[in-house]
Amino acid sequence: MLKNRHLYGLGLLLAVATMVLVIGIPVSAAGHKYVMIGDSYSDIMKQDVKDGYPYSWPDFTAQYANIPSSSWTAYRHDGAGFLSSGSPYKTFYEYFQSDVLKKNASPDKSVDRVILAGGVVNDFNKLKKLSAETVKSRLRTKMKELDTALRKKYPNAKIMYAGMHWCVPGTKASDGTTLRTVFNTRMAWYREIAESLKWKYMASVDYVLRAGDAEIGKYFLKDGLHPNIRGKRALGIAIANEVKEYNAAEDKAKEREYNKEAAFVGLHVISVTENSIRLTWKKVEGASKYILCGCKYGQKFKKIGTFGGSVLESTRKKLAKGSYYVFRLDAYNSKGKYMASSRRLFVATRGGKYTNACAVSASPSAISLKAGSGQYEKIRPSKTLRDAGKTERVFKEYTYFSTKPKIASVSADGLVRGLHRGECRIYVIAQSGASKAVTVKVS
Repeated sequence: MLKNRHLYGLGLLLAVATMVLVIGIPVSAAGHKYVMIGDSYSDIMKQDVKDGYPYSWPDFTAQYANIPSSSWTAYRHDGAGFLSSGSPYKTFYEYFQSDVLKKNASPDKSVDRVILAGGVVNDFNKLKKLSAETVKSRLRTKMKELDTALRKKYPNAKIMYAGMHWCVPGTKASDGTTLRTVFNTRMAWYREIAESLKWKYMASVDYVLRAGDAEIGKYFLKDGLHPNIRGKRALGIAIANEVKEYNAAEDKAKEREYNKEAAFVGLHVISVTENSIRLTWKKVEGASKYILCGCKYGQKFKKIGTFGGSVLESTRKKLAKGSYYVFRLDAYNSKGKYMASSRRLFVATRGGKYTNACAVSASPSAISLKAGSGQYEKIRPSKTLRDAGKTERVFKEYTYFSTKPKIASVSADGLVRGLHRGECRIYVIAQSGASKAVTVKVS
């Protein structure tokens, strides 16, 4: 080992830079607000401070994920876990009560990421004589208790969990099994329960470090249990990578949801004359071209126009007076890959006995349901016609669209059911494109 502390620190920085290049951590986790709750693995150890490195792995996580201090709050305690380990230590839930809830129990909707870290060693240290079934049952109860408290305090937060426990390769447990087997069994319990609670389980962090004689001085302090500065940096990078990958996946999912909504709901009529129909549509993010298909009702459907990604309207001319036309819009990216489609639009030109709906209303305007309860609410729509004294020939009177069908589904006749906790919108769309959104909250 180099004796010069500055050279040693430089070597570590170069090593970290190499790790960042290798694992490919995205550049930022901005736009989210985080709360971290961890045990002593995540705390600042005296040796680290003495050696001139006053950092814990949460500090490294925030650093490598580019999370600003204004968006990052960390609570760290010795001996914390999900199960009670006895005085003077407490469970994560008990620490959360004293750290947060006793000071302000009001919901904080600004926090959208909660990271839980560690607890595995503390859970099992004083429960060695209990059966696996008893420990797992208690673990499920305590994790659910914390989950309830976190969701009440942070109703908009995604909960992420890293077990941060490690085994000694090649050594035996008291019953003759290898500690790796015990380790994998324990972590499987945490993962199963975490995923049942809809937490994001950060599985890759389980295998970042390995405890054992060969690792002391490399990743661990002399106690062979707590990670040293290198270990904490490795953990911080691993957590940052998990957080960034999750955020990126969520952003892509949101973009897909937005694009599907924009395309399906966006196509509608601006104006109609006896011989023309002027159409417009919402922008689909990432679309480089739009293809408009259509025909006079009863004729063969075909492509009638291709438009660049910045073009959001088209006027179809030389149409027949008093006739119905059908349109659909498809969006494609720069590689020619299909992205999303609108529903079909049925529009009547003027001069005949038919007209089009120009506005839609829906009752109720907001719906609240319980997830998985079997309850449903029926949307009752109505519409305003453009020309008084005329009627609308019905092809597809209303179409219903859920922006998040995994949260709330809607049937073809407007029956809404809550499936999972969250919030979304249900659109009621007339055949001419006029629409109304109904807010749905599922608890």
